[in-house]
Amino acid sequence: MEELEEELAALDAHLTRLTKRRRAEIKSGVDREEYTPIRRALLQASGIRHTVGSLRRDVATVIGSCVNAVAPDLGPADGTTETESEPDEPEPTGITPDDSELARDPESTPKNNPGQEKGPG
Repeated sequence: MEELEEELAALDAHLTRLTKRRRAEIKSGVDREEYTPIRRALLQASGIRHTVGSLRRDVATVIGSCVNAVAPDLGPADGTTETESEPDEPEPTGITPDDSELARDPESTPKNNPGQEKGPG
């Protein structure tokens, strides 16, 4: 578990560096929609961070369910009661709300897929 924490911290630091580089790239005049190597790396790293965070929560849920199935009289495996538990907070991604347009997948927009049909009609 400690190794995972270290790896996630390193990934968060990498995301922060990529975000700063992307902001500098945009300030230098690169169009926000342009698919540059830095933008691609930022999209990949943020996707990885989100996926790892989701998997981590899923594993904790499975472990908790298994412990509760084996020893239901002990209560929730994390030591809380159902009324005490709070909703999961999203994992930090290194991307601020201002960067939401940076994390948009350019290949999903019709502008970048000229052959893509516009739906029924």
